[in-house]
Amino acid sequence: MLETKATIIDQIVDLHDRMIGALFNRAKRAHAEQFQQSARAINEKLRLYWRIGEALLEAKRNGSDPFHAIENRHFMSHFRAKRDRSSAAFSG
Repeated sequence: MLETKATIIDQIVDLHDRMIGALFNRAKRAHAEQFQQSARAINEKLRLYWRIGEALLEAKRNGSDPFHAIENRHFMSHFRAKRDRSSAAFSG
């Protein structure tokens, strides 16, 4: 009887370890996916700001209107779309 109790307790402890391990692995994967998505979004915004900066510098060199330079390269519509998606992500 005592040996049966010990076996059952060992099985319970083993099951608990497996459940906690599975839970930890799911959380780790979810965090990694979220981190990767955040990195992509940050890189995308960085590239956008780089391109805007380049357009502004070019406008300054040419003596042209910086707002016109940005609008001509269609940054504003792209920027608004990104801003709207970011707003939705942060508010939801």
